[in-house]
Amino acid sequence: GASPVFNIVGNLKLTAPDGAENWEVGTAKTITWSQYAVNLVNLSYSLNNGSNWTSLTTNYNATPPNYQWNIPNDTQASNLARIKVDDASNPIVVNDTSNNPFSTIPVFDLTQPENGNIVVAEESYYINWTSKGTGVSNITLEYSTDNGGNWSYVRNVSDYSVPNTGTYYWNPVPGDKISEQSKMRVSYPQNVNASNMSTGVFYLRGKLSVSRPDGGEVWNLSALENINWTKKGNIASVDISYSPDNGTNWTTLATGINTSLLTWTWNITSNT
Repeated sequence: GASPVFNIVGNLKLTAPDGAENWEVGTAKTITWSQYAVNLVNLSYSLNNGSNWTSLTTNYNATPPNYQWNIPNDTQASNLARIKVDDASNPIVVNDTSNNPFSTIPVFDLTQPENGNIVVAEESYYINWTSKGTGVSNITLEYSTDNGGNWSYVRNVSDYSVPNTGTYYWNPVPGDKISEQSKMRVSYPQNVNASNMSTGVFYLRGKLSVSRPDGGEVWNLSALENINWTKKGNIASVDISYSPDNGTNWTTLATGINTSLLTWTWNITSNT
């Protein structure tokens, strides 16, 4: 006897992305598959692990077996993305999806501080960045004082994140370490692969201000006068000099004075 009617259908196998990839929004990525006896395919993507699908293209030539997806800048960031490919003539039966979720990740550009910008310890500073990708409500900011070797959170409370508004008022800037090799980093708390580091280094510097003399004083020979200053940042020691000609030439009075003393007594002699 004859068998019941059955169908011989083609075959599709999605090969990329197939799970764990990180695809940046605003970039072009290649979707690939293998096929047998399929002429045209439909491609779609899901950002919620397959619950909903959005079409990328329909009736697309199955060979060559690849499609360039230009991921829009306003694509939602997701760690539960999947791709589906199906036979345009038999989509219910012949199809395949990513075996595991991949990620569509936001793109950041840290714009300040970088490239020699000066940040003063114990003062305030506006950190600026740009971002692509939607659904990114918060970001994490970190800074390094050893050219990226070690990192500290800018906002060292709660979950360390700040609103993704493109700017953050850093106040006050920590003063425990000053460095000419500082870097800033912005990242996505839900996926650390989405991050950007400042170009070059910025300078995290201390600040000294002379408070006495401050102009107008009359100091006599043989007198003892206190030179006073204030400091910001972890500055260990200072050298003290004076100029008799409005800053054209300088004479050293003392070196290696403990900055935290904030004062030094000058015995004004005739040799001064």
